[in-house]
Amino acid sequence: MKILTVASTFIVIALLVGEDRTAMQGEWEVVEYDQNGQKPDAAVLRKMAVVIKGDKLSIYPRLIAQYKPIFKDGKSDKEVFFSADFSKADEIKFRLNPEKGWIDLGDDKPSKGLYALDDVSLKICFAANGKNRPKKLPEQPKAGVVRLVLLKKAK
Repeated sequence: MKILTVASTFIVIALLVGEDRTAMQGEWEVVEYDQNGQKPDAAVLRKMAVVIKGDKLSIYPRLIAQYKPIFKDGKSDKEVFFSADFSKADEIKFRLNPEKGWIDLGDDKPSKGLYALDDVSLKICFAANGKNRPKKLPEQPKAGVVRLVLLKKAK
């Protein structure tokens, strides 16, 4: 009986992964993006797009974040400067666990994240610099995480 229960659980999880992966397919418009609490220039954000095909997520253009240590209000901090390479895209493999709302980005040492998917939007948040998976999806920019809020384009 335990074998049947375990097998049933794996079948349900596989179906959930398939449903979410299918619903994610296609081109997405980027509505919000921030890294470690900092946002790129609005002009770059308007040109960003994400294409999800199979188990790959491609972000165009490739964003390059450079961190500069600063001293602010008596504390050390980091300032982020974004630049965009419009000739390249970041292609990232991903794995889903819809039961927990988890998404892992990358192969060798994946960035651990969360996602939320509904009829018109997809939100992804993952830990910056290999830190632990966020406990919840933040609604506002937050240090230590990368937020990507996507809105599917109407066809």
